[in-house]
Amino acid sequence: MRTYRRVCLAVALAPALMFVSCVPDADLSDERSPSQPGAATIGTAAPGAASQMGNQPQPDDGLPPQIQSLKFEPGDCVHALALPSKVASVTFAFRVGDVVANVTGRRRGDGWVDALSALPTLAPQSEGELLVTAVDAQGRAFATEPQPFVTPRARPTLVISEILANPAGSEYTQEYVELFNFGDSPQSLAGFTIEDSAAADVLPAVLVPPKVYVLVVATAFDTSVGPDPQPAASVAILRVEGRLGRDGLSNSGETVTLRDAQGEVVSQYGGFIDTSATPWNGRSVHRVPPDDPCDQRNLWTERPQPPSPGW
Repeated sequence: MRTYRRVCLAVALAPALMFVSCVPDADLSDERSPSQPGAATIGTAAPGAASQMGNQPQPDDGLPPQIQSLKFEPGDCVHALALPSKVASVTFAFRVGDVVANVTGRRRGDGWVDALSALPTLAPQSEGELLVTAVDAQGRAFATEPQPFVTPRARPTLVISEILANPAGSEYTQEYVELFNFGDSPQSLAGFTIEDSAAADVLPAVLVPPKVYVLVVATAFDTSVGPDPQPAASVAILRVEGRLGRDGLSNSGETVTLRDAQGEVVSQYGGFIDTSATPWNGRSVHRVPPDDPCDQRNLWTERPQPPSPGW
């Protein structure tokens, strides 16, 4: 059982439902720049605004918080960011028709507050409106004018959930990529490929049941007891010809991508973590939680962890 400590974002859905999205607490002070190519920004931040958002208590200025800047960053999930004028709780209300999903923002170390969600209850690829509300410690509130946004496209409910690129056993045979079907329906892998930065492997056309893990491995992968943990007895082993990718997975971290039969990206690990150091031999990288489909760095464990193939 995976026991990482997590921080969760609650998404309230109309009427009276709730979707919870969790991220590992190692990245609460995420210092990523809010400016990325292709990002759409509304408004401008006042000079020094980010510095006002530190952890030190701020004197009460008697004014409600303001949203000084609001932006969207491109991706397969909706990623909205707001910059309040002072420390405040920020709620992002995504509306499509009569359905609303409220996401509580996560404050970053640079002062921005972000909301990242696949918005699973909203119709895919639909135009909607976003309303952002900031409330300070005294209960004073400020709300933006509605801003247009588009919901993410529909995708299979499959993610890359764990990668062992530097096994304790043979690198020629014991590497694996774990996939997880986080949805409520079976998902077919017919025509799917798994690829590293240089080559792709066609996956067997199996049906992955809901809430089930599978392991993608090299032809000679050994399931018997060895220096690496034995896979769960119930996990399906999907063998690809030769080694994974062109010549096995890079220990120093490389992008690993799951594509559907049409070549569309279903899930992707960005090669965020270098596992080549001696202490990381036999350690894997984990997506936490495994049922969050948004491919972001903050969903992956900060450091390599003991492998858990299929469990």
